[in-house]
Amino acid sequence: MIHEKILKFTHNDINFEAIVEYNDEPFGNYRIKKSTIYYQVNLVKPIKLSCGGCQIMVQNSIDSLKFNSQKYRECRYIYNENEVLESENNVTNIYPTAKEMILYKYFNKNVIEKINKQIQKFDNEIDEKYSSEIESVKQEKAALKKRFKANEFDNKKYQKLLTPTRKKKDDLEYKVWELKFEHERSFFDGSLLKDKYREDLITNRSSQ
Repeated sequence: MIHEKILKFTHNDINFEAIVEYNDEPFGNYRIKKSTIYYQVNLVKPIKLSCGGCQIMVQNSIDSLKFNSQKYRECRYIYNENEVLESENNVTNIYPTAKEMILYKYFNKNVIEKINKQIQKFDNEIDEKYSSEIESVKQEKAALKKRFKANEFDNKKYQKLLTPTRKKKDDLEYKVWELKFEHERSFFDGSLLKDKYREDLITNRSSQ
């Protein structure tokens, strides 16, 4: 069943109010219904801000296999404002997580926006730098395909000629991805900013 809770709390003299939406059905039910396991947190005061959440679409994949196990079938989300209640017995209390998400997004919104612009700028520069090389390799592949269709050589020779061209293209695309990934990873640990960029941690330290 889908639930909606109003989360209110005060932090550093700022009053926060958010809507927390979640489904509390055991995870095992989702495989039958082919629906999405999720919770979502949206701040409404002092500003409107999407704070993220978790979504897992159970499909015929490796992810779905783990939900066949008894452990995962019994897992479910709850919302309980008793922060002493830890996640246990296959039950995850999303209340403390929701608060953390709100504080992280609220105090870091300007930093995240600034860094995302830097990342986008870097990505565009990398795309521009390697676009001509990648396009050249694509044209090589297209030319080979055209010659093959014109019966200049059989499929065996076509595949032999195509292999180094395909590898060249894959290597270039991987290089582009790796450069972008490493640049983004210099700012983030997973989906969160590294501690040295986080304004929420700086704010907490200064208030102690």
